[in-house]
Amino acid sequence: MPDRQDPLRAAVTPGVGDSPPLSGRTITPAVIGRIARSLREQAEALQGLLDDLRPPTPPSPLAARIQARFPRTVLLDDRTPLQPLPRLSAAIGAEVWIKRDDWGSLAMAGAKARKLERIVSQAQALGHRGLLTAGPGQSNTARAMAAACARAGLQARLLLREDAEAPLEGNALLAQLMGARIERLGTLPWPEVERRARAQAAAAPGTTLVPMGATSVAGVAGMAAGHLELMEQLAAARLRPSAVYHASATGGIWAGLRLAATATGGPPPVPVAVIDDVYEDMPGRYAEIHNETADALGLAHRVVAADVAWARAASRAAYGEPTSETLDAIALAMRTEGVLLDYVYTGRAMAALIADVRAGRASGPLVLWHSGGLPGVMSAQVQAHLAAHDAAAAMRPAVSA
Repeated sequence: MPDRQDPLRAAVTPGVGDSPPLSGRTITPAVIGRIARSLREQAEALQGLLDDLRPPTPPSPLAARIQARFPRTVLLDDRTPLQPLPRLSAAIGAEVWIKRDDWGSLAMAGAKARKLERIVSQAQALGHRGLLTAGPGQSNTARAMAAACARAGLQARLLLREDAEAPLEGNALLAQLMGARIERLGTLPWPEVERRARAQAAAAPGTTLVPMGATSVAGVAGMAAGHLELMEQLAAARLRPSAVYHASATGGIWAGLRLAATATGGPPPVPVAVIDDVYEDMPGRYAEIHNETADALGLAHRVVAADVAWARAASRAAYGEPTSETLDAIALAMRTEGVLLDYVYTGRAMAALIADVRAGRASGPLVLWHSGGLPGVMSAQVQAHLAAHDAAAAMRPAVSA
């Protein structure tokens, strides 16, 4: 077995051509640095050896429950990355990581693919031939569901709450290109939109009604499985974040993340509202879908409306209306990290995270769950907003990085 030289002796003992031995001389900062580097390298090598010898982590009991109760039709081919954002972190003064659900193999479906894997599996088990859902014009769910149906050989039908005369663009255009049948309802109240969706699904045998945002019990279970994936990545990175920020509309992401966080002791999710009139009682409905999913999985976890701890938005805005804070957050992410955020969902979530850090309400490390939504940027309305924002930004100091 080869000799392993003592790191201290190696650091201070000269080799051929070096200066004389250090006996009687003061150890300089440079020598101390060599000792520290040597010790660090040996510690890292030992940790790697221990990691290799450690037996594989057994599957989470919650993961096994989810898979048994809600099997998958695979739409995400692999786990999505967890990445640090060092330059953005330096710019805002807090360590931030990002869960990249914007990566994936299904039409940039983002976190919706996690929900739809379970929902499509249920529809196939029932022998259904199509899925129907309702949502806003730039619904991530609508576009993701169209992609999921294309892959699974099902028919997607979409009821969209937007002006029927407006150009079809962004998510809606992509959904149509993937074969979805689209009906645009104008600006009807959300309860009426939901009523029409239920009526049309009931009148079409063999059609699964997918709630807005794919926020069903099966969909929430899919998001809980995503949180278990995140926990494995956090453990590998030796990271203990204080919170996970995410955009929130119908509550499915929050309910799934909260359910798994409670079961595993993981970081709590912090929802950032992007629309506040989907339900009459938003926190109450969030708690309800969480508890329904816990029941389906045989878990005792329960929450109440007061447990939904919203992030405080820097300013209120209607759904799809970008604020200056959101556009600033989008610009900062692009110019420091090359990360694309959209103005409807993840841009608003990042803006709330930044506002909380700067107000002292949050400290790192923090995780932003990038739930997708990029096609929404590809619209004339957004391009006009971004152009106006850039013109105004030119009058302000440049973004620091």
